[in-house]
Amino acid sequence: MSVMEISHRSALYKDLYAETKANLLELMKLDPAEYDVLFLSGGATQQFSTIPLNLARKYHRIAVVDSGHWAQRAAEDAVKVTGLTVDIVASAKDNNYTAVPKIPTEFD
Repeated sequence: MSVMEISHRSALYKDLYAETKANLLELMKLDPAEYDVLFLSGGATQQFSTIPLNLARKYHRIAVVDSGHWAQRAAEDAVKVTGLTVDIVASAKDNNYTAVPKIPTEFD
């Protein structure tokens, strides 16, 4: 049986959840009083908005290097985060995405 087939209200799921959460906190050497664990649905593309939400909290701005399709998708999703500015600081579009672009060391 897959975990997806178990009711989230069942004792079996609750035990699995608690054990997995405790194991992750222990593995990462995190104090459960200071950290919590979130298990979220979604795939890798969910991180396109989750990462900017976590990393851009102070300045509400991120820099993106346009290296192709997935970088473009990440920038498009990041723009949807309210109040976040997304700067494309370099792009490989000029070389048809065949090489990583030169990344500037300073930004405006």
